[in-house]
Amino acid sequence: MEREYDEIIRKQRDGTPDGHLRSSLCALIFLIGKLPRTPGADDGARANIETLVDLLVSDLKNDRPKLEQRIPKLMKQLVDAGHVMAVESSIACRPARACGGRMISTAGAPLHLTTTGG
Repeated sequence: MEREYDEIIRKQRDGTPDGHLRSSLCALIFLIGKLPRTPGADDGARANIETLVDLLVSDLKNDRPKLEQRIPKLMKQLVDAGHVMAVESSIACRPARACGGRMISTAGAPLHLTTTGG
């Protein structure tokens, strides 16, 4: 993992439950971005809100409703801070400058970890 991405993930852990969850979200976005996208190997997994909730649920009855409320709010914080970027079709983990610095806040869009922002 590139140091820049590791720092983004670590900096989210601020000792709060939200900080721990933001760190987990960033780590998942990074890992999902490493999945192959080549024909025949692409399993269709994308780092959108629904997938992130699915991957973080440990108790369907109790966790899922809470995560469905918390994750969109935390993702907005991460987008606003410039740590993740909503993009139309790609979540490859790379610096935003490689994406032309686009910020597209489309609901349900895949997300990707970026090294721009605080």
